[in-house]
Amino acid sequence: MNEKFATFADSMYAAEKQARKEVEERNKVQETIKMALAAKKEREIREAATLVRAEKAGMVASSISKFNSELRKEGSESEIDSRRGDSEYTGKKRSREERELEEAKKERDALRHQRKREIERDRRMEVAGKKNSKSLRDEERDISEKIALG
Repeated sequence: MNEKFATFADSMYAAEKQARKEVEERNKVQETIKMALAAKKEREIREAATLVRAEKAGMVASSISKFNSELRKEGSESEIDSRRGDSEYTGKKRSREERELEEAKKERDALRHQRKREIERDRRMEVAGKKNSKSLRDEERDISEKIALG
């Protein structure tokens, strides 16, 4: 064996060892980044869920406040006059909640209306023969899908 070959083999071994170490470090960094992104996404989802729960609780609370306001209206005027200082603050809060409820209701109605229009359009297209979902779906399938489905 030549002395240069032994030196070459040692340097190749060292280079391979260094390369493996670098790959291992790179994988660790990538794993850390993935974990951080997953934790961030989980935190965002948790915050969104908390917000939704708070909104639901707010809706329930606003329903209760509406009920309470109706009870107050039925009460005597003297009781209302004695509480007038507090009612101004709750009135502003209640009006904001009422606006939010109205906006939420409008959004739901708009979504409901849009979905109704889509269903009606699909029904009209099926009647017109332009969209027969089953036959159209079967025609669009290629031979491998037809064989797989039987």
